[in-house]
Amino acid sequence: MADWKNLPDDSRVWIYQADRLLTDAEVAHIQNAAKQFVEGWSTHGTPLQADIDIIDHLFLMVMVDEHHASASGCSIDKSVAFVRAMENDLKLSFMDRMKVAVEINSGIELVSLHALSDLKQAGKITDHTLVHNPLVKDKKEFLAGFKLPISESWHKQFLN
Repeated sequence: MADWKNLPDDSRVWIYQADRLLTDAEVAHIQNAAKQFVEGWSTHGTPLQADIDIIDHLFLMVMVDEHHASASGCSIDKSVAFVRAMENDLKLSFMDRMKVAVEINSGIELVSLHALSDLKQAGKITDHTLVHNPLVKDKKEFLAGFKLPISESWHKQFLN
């Protein structure tokens, strides 16, 4: 298992946002299961150089260095099956794309995409409020644009 911090900047990334913050015990459960999964994860018999980590007790991140072997459709399906298994184990969802992780009052809150405009009008968020972007595609984009001001993210379209 590779440490994602040591993978190249063009490593492919998938980020799944939980529908609630994870407990320390849940994070440990996912990390233990992820270690076992990644050690056996392969594409067409070739082991993948990959890592799975939990970010901010909310995001399950899968990262693959495709210089060694590309993640194929079957191997991607296996990673989604891993995510689904974690959902079943922990009775939560990592697939709800209608919620946004917003940093409010020094903490992360999950809010509906459609509530962003109301939150701005109420003064609870501003153009400078940080949001998390689970749509990043590679490590470089993750490091530069996973957490950014709402005015610089695709979320700004929901501010009206």
